[in-house]
Amino acid sequence: MHERNISLAAKGKAKENVHWHLGWWDLIHALEGTRRPVQWSKSSVIFTTDEFQPLVLARHFPTSRKFALLSPPPVINSPASYDPPSVLSLSPTDDWLFAYFPGRGADGVGCLWRRGNQLDNWVVREYWSFAVGAGVVTAAWTSGHREWTVSEAGTSSRLPPLGPLTPVASPLLFLVTQSHQMHICYLPPFVPSLKITRATLLQPIDPAHPPNDNEPPGKIGGDKICTKAAIGLCYQDSTVLVAMRSQLMPSQGSAPVSQNPMDLGLSLDMAQTPAPDSPFVSEWELWGEELTISMCEVRLEYRPGVSPVVTRPLPPLYHPSAQLVDLAFYCPPPNQANSSPAKPNSKGPGTGTRSLYLTATFLDGGDYTSLPKSEIISYTFTNRDSSSQPYWVLRDEKRRANNTKVPCFVVPSISRGGLLAGFLDVGGVLPRRKQKSKETTSGSVEVLKLPDLTINDDWDSVPIRSHVDYGNVDGRAFRTIFGGTGY
Repeated sequence: MHERNISLAAKGKAKENVHWHLGWWDLIHALEGTRRPVQWSKSSVIFTTDEFQPLVLARHFPTSRKFALLSPPPVINSPASYDPPSVLSLSPTDDWLFAYFPGRGADGVGCLWRRGNQLDNWVVREYWSFAVGAGVVTAAWTSGHREWTVSEAGTSSRLPPLGPLTPVASPLLFLVTQSHQMHICYLPPFVPSLKITRATLLQPIDPAHPPNDNEPPGKIGGDKICTKAAIGLCYQDSTVLVAMRSQLMPSQGSAPVSQNPMDLGLSLDMAQTPAPDSPFVSEWELWGEELTISMCEVRLEYRPGVSPVVTRPLPPLYHPSAQLVDLAFYCPPPNQANSSPAKPNSKGPGTGTRSLYLTATFLDGGDYTSLPKSEIISYTFTNRDSSSQPYWVLRDEKRRANNTKVPCFVVPSISRGGLLAGFLDVGGVLPRRKQKSKETTSGSVEVLKLPDLTINDDWDSVPIRSHVDYGNVDGRAFRTIFGGTGY
């Protein structure tokens, strides 16, 4: 935050208001992808991570009771070798928690905790390693538990199971890695160890006809690393939709670019031909974030003797901005999806189809001399007959440009039937020193409709308040919101 210089000697009505302005440095967590993950359980326990140490912290809201989860043995034995967890995922039944600890130049560690009889009793159930360049980007859980929901009319009903149904009673944990793989983890009853099924998301996989490719996926003259991802689960549907954003980086296994040594005792010859073994010299502009969002559908089919996973990549989504901040899926419950049936003469999907919305938030920092331009886009996917290929089809795309506000988070909300979005104001007025209030309104939380991303007037806007200290807006509030704890 920064303010306009105003003379403190100004008195009376002639005294001007002091304004604060949002700076690009207040959005650094969003621009650099360093948000701290947060999970809020149904029992009002907020799980987050330590800012500097590889620890998972918890607080029982609204009390002040806090506790820390016991880290897995590799992290306890060498805490300096790991960063704070970058991924936290709590199961819908509140009894399983997954965290991924990135390694500092070494393999990362994934850990699975199981809750005991008490809210603060969590025991390490499993832990396993992830190779460098294959760490976890995002996670999602299926749920066989049918949750209760209340419609706008006030009637209550139970939702169908979320995600693919499985022969086992335990939920499935889906993980998307930097190497563009899907890891499907489950703990069958009476089995002592975790079972993991892996599948690539960049090329189609049919268990009956496995691919034969000597070049691993993700290699296009360099390393294609997945940096952001989202997993879309629908109610009582065996097909999962995955969205991925990637960066192309020079291959760490490639030889360094050779250079032509110059003999200072001879005449300087500037007409030197480039070495034939340096293929990346003219491709340096290719490195960086891609301008597309890769899509892939994953289907679970339980057949004897073959792998249950079938993957099918879909056409990618293009956007010219290179600063993707958020990816999130929202699947409306059946009662919401059927509340507005399609008109008989409409060209939209027919009765009985499901919709799945993908929301992408973009920030364009430009040259970092002004506030970044922001845009929210919703992509509407609808399903087809199970025998059709592909199963999910892109039907519509809506955009929302934000000129006077900057989106700081966009998360799905089943109870509100849309998206819960936080927006920061680009500026405001500081309270006067004589005022008792030491806070100022710095933004608002809105409920957005899908798919048009308009504000839902059925829900009130909630202001975001920031603390004011000595005439300045505390920038930590903005960093907290962008770091994830504002969710």
